[in-house]
Amino acid sequence: MNDKITITMPYYEAPEMLKVHLENWCAYPDALADRVNIVLVDDGSPKYPAVEVLKSAKLPRSPIKLYRIQENIPWNHGGARNLGMHNVPDGWVVTTDIDLVLDAENAEKILEFEKDPQKVYQPNRLDLISGEWTQMKRHPESFVMTRKMFWEIGGFDEDFTGYWNGTFTPFRFAMRRKSNLIEWGDIYLLNHSDLIEGAMVSEWGRRGSIYDVHTNAEVLRNRRIATRHYQPKNPLRFNWEQVV
Repeated sequence: MNDKITITMPYYEAPEMLKVHLENWCAYPDALADRVNIVLVDDGSPKYPAVEVLKSAKLPRSPIKLYRIQENIPWNHGGARNLGMHNVPDGWVVTTDIDLVLDAENAEKILEFEKDPQKVYQPNRLDLISGEWTQMKRHPESFVMTRKMFWEIGGFDEDFTGYWNGTFTPFRFAMRRKSNLIEWGDIYLLNHSDLIEGAMVSEWGRRGSIYDVHTNAEVLRNRRIATRHYQPKNPLRFNWEQVV
């Protein structure tokens, strides 16, 4: 079951960051590229759809599938993650954000690690500080797990769509109940949020809106407490299509 991995992430108005990923994947050695699948989900980008980036860029050896959510729904990254995990092949999946890069060295470490399908793994994260990659806090929504385990956990609860990080906490509650989280010490994702303009969705007007979790903290907190043991239902509450 460890012979391949799929990398999946949401995309929203981040063309320069997607170009960084494509260059990184193109640099994978052939033997590694043959063991990697890539599934991208465009979360309704109105200005810079991901498909236009793919049309104009050199594509890696690893096969890429691109799906697009047809509505521009505020803070729908939980739904975008669900769509990605709906369309990945069975087996091991690296699910992360667009501003985090999985280079060849760490992709190979993930493949080589003897993983338990009943567990969820969390990589470390490095940030480029004064010219050196330095360890920082782990990214809260980056995991390595099987597609089966993701859906046993229940996926991201789309009842919490519309809030920055709204879907994250209910997913963590469910993950703790249904799996064991293993924190990797020497497997890393490389943070590019401060290196590439437009790498984070907060730079495209979604943070600070009426949907911001900070604006609605008390309401969201009460909803999370009330639904702590709620099993998510009805994922993919939007229109979507495969474009590549």
